[in-house]
Amino acid sequence: MAHAVTMIAALCAKQGISERVRDVLPETAVTREAKTNAKIVALLKAVLGELKHCRNEQQCIQFLVGLALVMPPRMEAGDSKDWI
Repeated sequence: MAHAVTMIAALCAKQGISERVRDVLPETAVTREAKTNAKIVALLKAVLGELKHCRNEQQCIQFLVGLALVMPPRMEAGDSKDWI
């Protein structure tokens, strides 16, 4: 069975139809998570893009809070020079 799967995968790759085959396969948890993460990033990008113009003080605060939410943590506690 493993050899048959390997041969079919190699044939799909050789014929250049890997993406078409992948599109008809059911979604896995990994692909659903990747799509969800991509959607979250797109929404954050759109919101931060609108708020960065800071038309009023409330938008400035919201923009800074939004940036803080997605800022990576520091390498070590108390380290003030580097961000990951």
